[in-house]
Amino acid sequence: MKVDSTILIAEDMDLIRFDTSKSKILWSRKFDKKIKGMTRINDHVFVTLSSTWAGWTSLIDFKKGEVLWMIKKYFYNILINHNSIYFIDKWGKFNWISLSNGEKKHKGALPFLWTTPKLSLISNKLYLFSKKKTFVFNESTKKFDKTKLPFSLNSSKITSILDEFQINVNSLSNSHDSGIIYAGDSGSNYGDSGMGGMDGGAGAGGGD
Repeated sequence: MKVDSTILIAEDMDLIRFDTSKSKILWSRKFDKKIKGMTRINDHVFVTLSSTWAGWTSLIDFKKGEVLWMIKKYFYNILINHNSIYFIDKWGKFNWISLSNGEKKHKGALPFLWTTPKLSLISNKLYLFSKKKTFVFNESTKKFDKTKLPFSLNSSKITSILDEFQINVNSLSNSHDSGIIYAGDSGSNYGDSGMGGMDGGAGAGGGD
């Protein structure tokens, strides 16, 4: 396994990339809000920030330390597909934005009422599924179409899944399928902590 000799350090409002092999700071970025957490996905660093009354998510270029954009909301269940980011916000709404500039492409309700679905990227398609229902996101219509998981996968038997996105970024998954966690005190039901996972987090039991 390839080991990167640099580490990222968050100190209150400062984010620092430090080269451990040379004992040298490569770059330092100061924010005007407190850093609650962070996660790196390839050359992208998602930083969760908060003030007294609000929270933000910022995207940082890992190599240069440049702030690419900042959005006034927490991201949960992040998935990246080419130049698209899919995530769930604190209100349980599905969001689709541009990776390069953070521009909103779509925001809407999830096709589940009582269940927190699993999100998985399979064959470059976004699937949301519980034990009883499966949907695929149609970017052309910006709607979720009812379907079945591909390759004869049985959603009622799946307890955990490392999807294509997670495998490609060499991420780690815990027992709740949260491939990345970048902040806070509690993340269940998309709470206020800024806690995020790439693969559905809270499981898929219940009514839907």
